[in-house]
Amino acid sequence: MKNSDKIYLSLYYILKFFVTFMPECILHFLALIVARIAFHLNKKHRKIIDTNLQICFPQYTQKERDKLSLKIYENFAQFGIDCLQNQNTTKEKILNKVNFINENFLIDALALKRPIIFTTAHYGNWEILSLAYAAKYGAISIVGKKLKSEIMYEILSQSRTQFDIELIDKKGGIRQMLSALKKGELWEF
Repeated sequence: MKNSDKIYLSLYYILKFFVTFMPECILHFLALIVARIAFHLNKKHRKIIDTNLQICFPQYTQKERDKLSLKIYENFAQFGIDCLQNQNTTKEKILNKVNFINENFLIDALALKRPIIFTTAHYGNWEILSLAYAAKYGAISIVGKKLKSEIMYEILSQSRTQFDIELIDKKGGIRQMLSALKKGELWEF
């Protein structure tokens, strides 16, 4: 095992321990602290976020963009906790976390027995859509990018493939995607 994998795995188990045994209010507080630290240390991504915010909200001042950027970091920290909590969970716990808005449109589309594609990449908690869909409606195929760390990819894959979810690697997965669509399966990208 590579040294980087050992570090990733150690950090993963430490975080998993905290998420498993700490009360939700303390986890939320720690997530806010981690988000603030990451916001101040991660200048590269903060600059990318700021550039995107300048494009989307040219009327915002630097102070307003910084405030929104910090919210993005806070959201990602909370999202990380949620991902750890969703590992080896139950369908009931997943469904208690989500609210299907305008579900009638999905039900109508399912009744037509036509392929459906969900696009979620980095919108909110993108990891939960496939879990919630599979928990409520059944099988779904998802497209994801393989991580550089094999061991962390294996852990993430186990979480992503709960409840009859098929994981398709983004690189070279077009054949599998088309096959899933032909079979009438749903997939998330």
